[in-house]
Amino acid sequence: MASKKTTQKTATAATPSNENKVGVKGKAQAQSPASAPVQAPAQVVEAVAAPVEKKEKSGKTKLTEKAQLTLNVNAVRTWLRKYYEQNGIDVPIFRGIHVALTTVCEVLCTEIINATVKQLQKSQSGLYEITRPAIRYAVLLDGDLEHLLSSALNAFDKTMTFSDHFCIPQKEMLKFIESDMGKNINIDVTAYNLLSYLLSKVMVDFARAAHVCMTYADKGSLDFKVIRYVVKLKCTGSLENNLTRHIEDTEKLFVPEKEEQPAPVEAAPADKLAEQPVVQAKTQQKKLDSQPVVDDSVEEQVDAESTEEQDEQEEQEEHVAAVEEPVKEAEKPVPAPATTTKKVVVRKAKWNYLFIKKFDQNIFKKRIYTS
Repeated sequence: MASKKTTQKTATAATPSNENKVGVKGKAQAQSPASAPVQAPAQVVEAVAAPVEKKEKSGKTKLTEKAQLTLNVNAVRTWLRKYYEQNGIDVPIFRGIHVALTTVCEVLCTEIINATVKQLQKSQSGLYEITRPAIRYAVLLDGDLEHLLSSALNAFDKTMTFSDHFCIPQKEMLKFIESDMGKNINIDVTAYNLLSYLLSKVMVDFARAAHVCMTYADKGSLDFKVIRYVVKLKCTGSLENNLTRHIEDTEKLFVPEKEEQPAPVEAAPADKLAEQPVVQAKTQQKKLDSQPVVDDSVEEQVDAESTEEQDEQEEQEEHVAAVEEPVKEAEKPVPAPATTTKKVVVRKAKWNYLFIKKFDQNIFKKRIYTS
């Protein structure tokens, strides 16, 4: 009996320890499948947040990715709108000009860096050290770049900073150069200041020339076609061909936004085109039917009146002609025939001769009788 009591006591004494273990089991239950849905939302949030981080790392907008460019297209669009507004120019509708200008900026930046690297050798660190004189000499040695940028180089002031006023941030430009040319290029501050000045000068010239072409064409929008013709006006040689090719390739990928798309012209189907002559004939018939019907007697009266009026007009014209003809004949002098004048003169001469002859004879007779 004593042993049974001792066993019961030990069992009752063991129960508190079992209750304390329930808390441990509670911890284990939190890790069990029944408690798994509690941590599931945290895993879902991590999975959704991952793409957002990728977008921030890439730094590209939707329009930039669609056009397969690196520089921010929306930044160029904002700058272009401000440029027109600050210069008192009516802001037109943008139908791709901001994308085309971004393409021009990327291609021209690559051309300048490539021309500079060709004139340099790697330093001891294995990098191409690009300086301001290096960019200047590279531009002057390249005929196509010199034709486009010579006036900008002559007007450049090295004491001024232009990198802060360029539409594309410096960090983004350096990232583009690194992704396009590689990591073996080092551009110092003065070189980047000159590079940003040249690119901003080209952007301003192209924006102004595009607006002038649009005004001459009497249009209200700027698209890829305008920039292609501006490139033909401003550039020459291989630079012109390279820019035109990249602009055309970007234009094929670019689709204007809904607010920028022109209103589509719906083509009339063949059935409607075939029905048009029939509809026109019906409308003409309706017009004829809607006109008032005139009796035959009325038409005869109208014809008789018109004939009478015509007869009266003809009589008046004949009367006027008959009156005018005698007046005209009286006014005209009747020329005397030449033969009559000659005969009159001859006759007068004969009569004078005979008169004188007879006069002389009479005088002679008188003298005889008196003597």
